[in-house]
Amino acid sequence: MKLLYITDVYPKLSESFIGREIAAVQSLGARIDLYALQRWTEPVAVSGPELPVYYEEDRDRGPGPRLFDHLRRVLRSPLRYARCLRISRQGGGQNLSYRFNRIPALLDLIERLGPDHVHCHFGSAGMLSGWLAHRMLDVSFSVTLHGSDVFVDPEPALAQALADASFAVCASGALRDTLRDKHGVPESRLHVLPCGVDMTTFAPAEQPPTFPPWRLLSVARLHPVKGIGDLVEACVVLRSRGVDFRCDIYGDGDQRDFLDRAIRAHDLEDRVRLHGAAAHDLLPQVYPKHTAFVLPSHTEGMGVVLMEAMACGLPVVATNVGGIPELVEDGVHGRLVEPRSPIALADAIAEVHSSPDDRAALAVRNRARIAESFDLHRGARQLLDLFEGC
Repeated sequence: MKLLYITDVYPKLSESFIGREIAAVQSLGARIDLYALQRWTEPVAVSGPELPVYYEEDRDRGPGPRLFDHLRRVLRSPLRYARCLRISRQGGGQNLSYRFNRIPALLDLIERLGPDHVHCHFGSAGMLSGWLAHRMLDVSFSVTLHGSDVFVDPEPALAQALADASFAVCASGALRDTLRDKHGVPESRLHVLPCGVDMTTFAPAEQPPTFPPWRLLSVARLHPVKGIGDLVEACVVLRSRGVDFRCDIYGDGDQRDFLDRAIRAHDLEDRVRLHGAAAHDLLPQVYPKHTAFVLPSHTEGMGVVLMEAMACGLPVVATNVGGIPELVEDGVHGRLVEPRSPIALADAIAEVHSSPDDRAALAVRNRARIAESFDLHRGARQLLDLFEGC
């Protein structure tokens, strides 16, 4: 089967799960090309699968030739073109109009490659491009939705686009329920299929670290929605209780300077460290060096980093939001707390460190949870079955 994936930015560090999914689907015999609207330009490199990648900035011919390309599309399919133009001008917002303006580059590529199906990651600009291509060329398309693209800032035309999609993959049941109840998408078109973890790559340490000190880890974009500021405040609480701990935070984003100032203001430099963005290939060695993983998000689709931590046998402390409760059972795999509560976060961190003798059983339990329901290769087989059914 020939597939064309569309994503907004590639290969983006915080979205390395897209590359892992592509590699897993490729291993099942599918041929995959990828169309990215933007290049990843940050300094941290991201390894990805071997596949042809086409960037819109390379293929878009500029305003003059683009106008000619639009005229050519008008002459070839006037009715289809008129319908797409109307869609792009009615209720879709500026993003949809912008996507329509640049659609000729994608249409030409689809006609040249001849994919059997187009799959988009995230319900954002890439989805709009895939939807318009479906309307212009009648190629089937689908979307994987992850969380912020529905819970935080959904596209105005999200429901319209999903009405035309062959199906939508949801990172969690909570996401499916929101799409069904708030956006009117039929449940029969929605498939809960979280991004998975390669169990051979993420594994527990042969000799888990002992404590004290407690070694806390968080991996997240430094964005307000991830709640890392709450973790810094929780570290203040832990220090006030006399706890010997270290906290490593991997990730980058708009809040880097704010968090750095907060750490210095609370005199936590010797305990809390912002490591910046880390290549995903490094993380399988990072997780096992810690005694607990913390993700204090204010909203979350599911949390691939939680899966990775659990596959490495770590107890997790996370917030009771989005799809996280579908992954983490409170008191079984770690602790769940309400968001925006540093004191509750500190209490939960203390609780998962309270019984060192139980950690071996918890490590087995957490790894088994991921192997049972969130294995990357099992999920790839399910996804390819959906593609083949279009």
